[in-house]
Amino acid sequence: MPSKYKKHLRNLKRIKKPALFRVTNRLVYFLFSFSVVIYIFYIAGNYQQFLDNTQKLILTVLAYTSIILIFFCICALVEAFVYSFKLKTTYFIRFIFMYVLIGIISLFNAFAGIFITYISH
Repeated sequence: MPSKYKKHLRNLKRIKKPALFRVTNRLVYFLFSFSVVIYIFYIAGNYQQFLDNTQKLILTVLAYTSIILIFFCICALVEAFVYSFKLKTTYFIRFIFMYVLIGIISLFNAFAGIFITYISH
C-alpha cells in the first residue's frame, strides 16, 4: 500500500503546468489583485470624499479591468479544460473552480462600476 502512495506522489510532482497556462494564470491573478486594489481605492475615496471626477475615473478603471479579467478567466477556463483532457488528470479542476469564482466576482465589479458611473452622469 505505501508503495502505491509514493508512486502517486511522484506522479503528482511530475505534473508541470504548460507555459501558456502559467502566463494566463499569472495574468488572472494580477488583474484580480489590481481590481481588488482599485475597489479599495473607491471605498477609501467615498470615505475621504474624493472629487467626483476622480471617483468616476476609479469606477471606469474598475469596470474595464473587470471586463478584461472576465475575458482572461474564460480563456483560462478553456485552457484548464483542454489540459485536463489532454493530460488526463484532475489536477486542473481546482483552477476551474477558482476561475469561475473570480469570473463571478469580476462580473459583479464590472456591473457595479458601469451602473454607478451611469447613475452619476
